[in-house]
Amino acid sequence: MFHIAQHQAEHGSGPTPDQHLRCIAVPLKAARHWLISPNPKVSIGTLAGRAVSTGYIQIGIRGRHHLAHRLAWLVTHGAWPTQQIDHINRDAADNRICNLRDVSPSANQRNKNKQATGVCFHKKTGKWMAQIVLPVKRKKYLGLYETREKARAAFEAARSQEELRMLG
Repeated sequence: MFHIAQHQAEHGSGPTPDQHLRCIAVPLKAARHWLISPNPKVSIGTLAGRAVSTGYIQIGIRGRHHLAHRLAWLVTHGAWPTQQIDHINRDAADNRICNLRDVSPSANQRNKNKQATGVCFHKKTGKWMAQIVLPVKRKKYLGLYETREKARAAFEAARSQEELRMLG
């Protein structure tokens, strides 16, 4: 992590854009405080960025707004993501690098819908039904199960097989 004393010793005052990035992309959920002041109006230790209506964190650097998860990816990997950044746990404010992955738009969308798809209660039989929607928007029936957990397990297994098939 970049330290204020190190910056002052090496460069005097006035951090570079790269140093700004290193100062804000801290790999903790809530720790996004400025370690150096980006301008005279911002004090060291103040919160960097703001939450926008989508739940994502947006940070302004030199007049440009950036999403915090994309900045975290850039700082950690040394390059901008090639596709979309997916928050694995679906918490838009959780920008820990272990919670981020660079994925295709379809993989990102599947993760967004993960909890809402795959299992529903089948009133007619009184059982839990599992089904999966394949990439061509075709539903595949996976069966009826006595418990929600068994139906969820069937769905997860089918989704894993489908993801492996798409990678291979």
